[in-house]
Amino acid sequence: MSSEPTATSSRPAVCLAMIVRDEERVLERCIDSVSSLITHWIIVDTGSVDGTLHLIRKLLGHLPGELHSIEWPDDFAAARNVVLARSRRFMSETSDGGGHLLFIDADDVIDGRSTSVVQRLIYDGTTSIYGALRDGNYSHQRLISAHLDACVQWHGSRHEWLEFVPDAKAVYSGDVILHYGHDGYRRRNRSETLVADQNILTPNIGVARDWRSAFYRGATLEALGDEEAAKTTYLAALDLGLTAENRDQQWQAAWGVARLSESGGAEEVARASRVYAFMHELYPDRAEALLGLSRISLSRGAAEIAFELADASFSMHQPTDALIFDWTAYGLRRCEQLVMAAKACGDRAYVQRALERCRAASFDLAEASQRDRLLKILE
Repeated sequence: MSSEPTATSSRPAVCLAMIVRDEERVLERCIDSVSSLITHWIIVDTGSVDGTLHLIRKLLGHLPGELHSIEWPDDFAAARNVVLARSRRFMSETSDGGGHLLFIDADDVIDGRSTSVVQRLIYDGTTSIYGALRDGNYSHQRLISAHLDACVQWHGSRHEWLEFVPDAKAVYSGDVILHYGHDGYRRRNRSETLVADQNILTPNIGVARDWRSAFYRGATLEALGDEEAAKTTYLAALDLGLTAENRDQQWQAAWGVARLSESGGAEEVARASRVYAFMHELYPDRAEALLGLSRISLSRGAAEIAFELADASFSMHQPTDALIFDWTAYGLRRCEQLVMAAKACGDRAYVQRALERCRAASFDLAEASQRDRLLKILE
């Protein structure tokens, strides 16, 4: 299905590029969140049996675009490469071949405060724009937009990534925030899709020392609730060795081991402590490891050490190069840890320092309501 091209303004052409399947219940809120950004659209459906196709025509029929249907190839990169090829052809016919692609999953939304940031970066000609997809306490680095001329092809049947032309410039903006929905097709069929992911990722681990598949298999097992298998797989990812290319993935795998070990017995906690120390060596400017060490120190009765570790985390800012991080560790979580450590110290000087930190701390809007609660605990 193709919509007739209509006149557009002189602003840069932005083509919504999506794959969908049975997203009738979530699609409208997603489209609403990007409607001010897009001028064109290409959507590839991979087997919807609900009202998704009708809703796409209803929501986007006023813009130039095309809706295509394919059989699901059980490969996200393959499906996205179909979208990329169709977008390239369509944009060459309707906007002189240029323009940007906008990537979003149907169950996600762009925060209303972020659209102006994305728009400005696109107007500035930014080759690729990465933002933060929030899912609970976790923030996932997510590709939001890319200039069509810079895109080569997608890789990876699961947890896919886009290859760019050499020297393409990427920008990560922590001000570009997406929110993950919990009612899209994959989340509604979570067990089934996670098992499928695991079956795809497992054979890849031994191929060319594929640390990416090893890490993501650990994350998949953790999501399935198999913590022991997840720890074993994260450790296997660490055993693949540290390289310049996989430094962040090594940190991510170590984080998986540490957080799953922290609540165990004495030996497990000791391992968590060692792994948190390793994480801090890898990235001394990230807060998660210091807060983990602070929690362990507090559980061992070393309140002063716990306080100093938590206090040191206040010099750190949300990372721009992390695949996944705990965004609350740079706001509410570190304040909570500092408050608990200060109270355990039993010394007014520690309480006063914690008060000063919490009063001066920068809180996300989602956390700001908790500031008074923390201050009351100290006061």
